[in-house]
Parts: sequence; C-alpha cells; structure tokens
Amino acid sequence: VDDDVQYHYFLWADLVLRHGLLPWKAFPIDYPPGVLPFTVLPGSSHIYELEFMVLAFIADALIARTLWRSGRDSLPLWGWIALPVLLGPVMWVRLDVFVAAALVGLVCCLEQRRWALAGFCVASATLLKIWPALLLILIFPLLDRSGRWRILWSSFATVVVATLPVVLWGGANGLWSMLQTQGGRGLEIETVWAWPAVFLRGLGASIGFLNGEGSPVVDEPLWLVRLWGLLLPLLVCVFAVWIWRLRPHLSLRAVSLGAASLVLIGEKTLSPQSVVWVGALTLLYVASRPGDLRRRQ
Repeated sequence: VDDDVQYHYFLWADLVLRHGLLPWKAFPIDYPPGVLPFTVLPGSSHIYELEFMVLAFIADALIARTLWRSGRDSLPLWGWIALPVLLGPVMWVRLDVFVAAALVGLVCCLEQRRWALAGFCVASATLLKIWPALLLILIFPLLDRSGRWRILWSSFATVVVATLPVVLWGGANGLWSMLQTQGGRGLEIETVWAWPAVFLRGLGASIGFLNGEGSPVVDEPLWLVRLWGLLLPLLVCVFAVWIWRLRPHLSLRAVSLGAASLVLIGEKTLSPQSVVWVGALTLLYVASRPGDLRRRQ
C-alpha cells in the first residue's frame, strides 16, 4: 500500500493541496485527467491511504453487487471474491478496480439502453486508462443509430468536462507529453509479444534489452520493435471485421470481454492489476443469462 498509494497518488495530492502546484503544468502525471479526483483527496499520507482504499472497496462492492444480481448462480460472485486472493492488495491500491467498475457499468447500461450513462461510463474508464476508447469503437456495430449518437455525445461531453480545466490552467503540453510517454513505452519482456524475442535471445540472436520503468524492454533490432508496434492495430482491425460480420450473433458482454482480452494480449506492458478489469468482464460474461447472450442493442 505504501509503495502504490503513499509514494504515488498521495504525492499528487500533496503537490496540489499543500504546495499549490497544478498537475500537468507544474509537475507531470502519466495518466489522463480522470485521476484529478485523486489529486484533491485531503489529509495526511495515512488518511489518504484510507480514503483511496475506501473508494476502491466501494468500486469493488459495486462490481460484486452487479455480478450477484445478474448471475444465474453464485459462481461469478465467488470468482470475484476469490480474485484478491490471487492478486493480493494490488487490487485495491491501483486504479484498475475503478476502470473495471466503469466497464461493468458500461455493459449493464448498454443492455438497459441507458445511453447517456453508458457514454459517461466508457469516458470515465478512458480518462483513467485510455484504451477503453477502443471498446467504444468495437461495440458500435451492435448498437442502433440513435444509441450510437447519444453515447458519442455523452462520452464526448464527459471527456471535455474533465479535460477543459487542465487546458485552461495551462496543462495542455503536459497532457500531450503524457500521451507521448504512454505511446513511446517499450515492449516489456513479460508481455506476450516479447516472448519470441526472449526466446531468440536465449538462442544467441542479437536482441537488445534496455532497462525500462518497470522491467527491461526490447530495444533492438529496431525493425522488430516497430513490427510489434503494428500488431495491436492489426489485431483490432481483424477483430472489428469479425464483429461486423457476426454482429447479429454477438452479445455486448462477449465483445467487451474480447476487446479487453485483446488489449491484454497485445499491449506493450503487462501488469498483474490488468487482470482486475479482464477478470471483471470475464465473470460478467459467465454471469450472463441465455437472454443476455442473444441480446443485441
């Protein structure tokens, strides 16, 4: 908890509340503006930890409640309860549980045709992790025309409301630097796509590694690094075509789980906390009733 909350998120709040500095202008944050609420949680470091974990437990409880109410049996709920046993406290000390709650809310709102709230949910997840914007694109073939436009307007309005204050206080360059930093992160060796490079290096191939933020990253040959950078967009295009062709037979829960799994497999960084949002969508799919799997908006 100390490493993830006190020396990471609490530092933002301390710089904002105690020193009066503005994020993305006076100091960098490698996250989108969705983290702004976490920069204004008051109190000392230990109080901040408590506040953060209370919010995480609330998000956890909302997911559990959804699984309990939508499941045919208690298996998905027990799966969600067992997830922290596998992951440890990282589940409640990172932002991924909030992303998971927003994605579960998105799927449920889409099934209930609550378009505006669905747009808010997907925008909230995107403002924390960026990649959920991909989910909005992939679910479009499953929605009717009116639903598409209402979700677009709602998500766009949410992003503008969250981003505009940062731009007004001069943080636009910081936001752009954040996007460049995220896009320029190397291919970490524990990711799925780095396995061939690690294997070839073990056989004596000239594969260079460079120390990254969390773990070593594949650095050379350059053509190999660029090739891996094209794999995720290629997978997304293939998945989008597949969704379009089979859209009458696909459910929102299946497409959402597929998109999250695609990101997990294709991203250049792989962290244990990513299992939180993939696990939530997996259990939501398992909790589907027969009618949910045939439902198309």
